[in-house]
Amino acid sequence: MINADDYYGREAIQVLYHFLLENQGKKDFAVVAYELKNTLSEHGAVNRGVCKADNAGQLIQVEEWRGIARNEKGQICAKSENGFQFFEENTLVSMNMWAFQDSYFAWAEDYFKIFLSRRIEESGSEFYIPELIQDLIERNELTVSILSSPSHWFGVTYKEDKPFCSSGV
Repeated sequence: MINADDYYGREAIQVLYHFLLENQGKKDFAVVAYELKNTLSEHGAVNRGVCKADNAGQLIQVEEWRGIARNEKGQICAKSENGFQFFEENTLVSMNMWAFQDSYFAWAEDYFKIFLSRRIEESGSEFYIPELIQDLIERNELTVSILSSPSHWFGVTYKEDKPFCSSGV
């Protein structure tokens, strides 16, 4: 599962392909993770799922952070309840490139119904996949392997991103 307005990079697609090939018939899930520095827009803040792994490379936490950008000092940060949260350049983040099994869709349907009942009146509310995945991890419903990618993401988050994305880089 990927977002339609993003380019994930050849290496990321190959990593995911090999995972799916090696795990045919299994109930394994995976997320392709990027270094945060490779996923920022020069034209404004972005939302990213910040990933934490255990020693075996399994996802133990994915937390959606909104408004991540470089500040005037070049530091990567986002506003938090306590001021600012700072991130290292190599922090692993989800760009919503997931390997799901069929069971995901039943969970997503149930979770989406709950989401709508709570937030349908909120202007700009968004159903974030990482929030569902985190809930399933906490309930021990699934395990998710973290697959690293050296790729540079690019997408059209801002209209100013379009010329770069159109250049065929």
